[in-house]
Amino acid sequence: MTFSFSVKNELCINFPTNYEKALSEIIGIMRVMGTFVISEGNNITFKISSENKNIIKYVENILSTYFSVKFVLDINKNEYFSRTNNYILKINGKDIEVFLETLGIFSFKNNSVDIIDKFKENIIDRNFIKGVFLGCGSMSNPESGYHLEFIMQNVEFGMYFMELLNKYNLNSKIIKRKFYHVVYIKDAENISKFLNITGAHNALLEFENIRVSKEYSNNKNRIKNCIEANEDKLIITSVRQVRAIMVIEEKIGLKNLPKNLREIAEIRLKYKEMPLKELGAFLKPPIGKSGVSHRLRKIEKIAKELEDDS
Repeated sequence: MTFSFSVKNELCINFPTNYEKALSEIIGIMRVMGTFVISEGNNITFKISSENKNIIKYVENILSTYFSVKFVLDINKNEYFSRTNNYILKINGKDIEVFLETLGIFSFKNNSVDIIDKFKENIIDRNFIKGVFLGCGSMSNPESGYHLEFIMQNVEFGMYFMELLNKYNLNSKIIKRKFYHVVYIKDAENISKFLNITGAHNALLEFENIRVSKEYSNNKNRIKNCIEANEDKLIITSVRQVRAIMVIEEKIGLKNLPKNLREIAEIRLKYKEMPLKELGAFLKPPIGKSGVSHRLRKIEKIAKELEDDS
């Protein structure tokens, strides 16, 4: 299983908790993943296909839970790789036009289908971004490199999505690749932020573990230091602290922490590899190793309580 595949499977477990979130996700999925078939008699069928069965099942569950729309599932052998299946979800019926127009992305006039942009005012950004990633996103294995991309057929939508990502300071860019437009992020820090935004927290922890290990391995002095048990402990502790801070950022935002905890959280995020004693020197007034450790333990406790309550 690829890292990208495992991220998507984790996202499919995090089912939307209300209609607004479900609507944002299904708009994102359908906008980049769907195709139309207009048969004789002007019968319209909307199709979503994927080799990932979990994504199709996820869409089925959203449609069944939040929308009154009929659909059927077909399973075909992939024409290029006979050992893999292609799962096709077909949405049809008399109310298909009404349903798709309520999404704000398609309009039907004179037996033709036009793409519109009414959805932009109503989406919840994080859920919409999650839906687009499920529909057309891919991520390289962090062991080999840092690369996240979204393959778009429409340049206007690609530009819009790039700007949406950059509202979160993700520094995404867009290029043309043959017949497609690709929105991409190459910086490890921003890919980490993306995983946090979409709620893929298990993948985020794995990503950060790999990232920290690589950063240490790429530095000859760090390789020597990592032989020592205390350095190994430092890596594990740092990753645990960073994950706790990211959980708080996702759940309530760091701005809602007490000032003393917020300050050390922001410093730890900036200097993931730094020992506690050196972290304390950045504070005004500076504090010692025990003081830093005490504050970070409080942060981990808050993160655990937030996760237990969710």
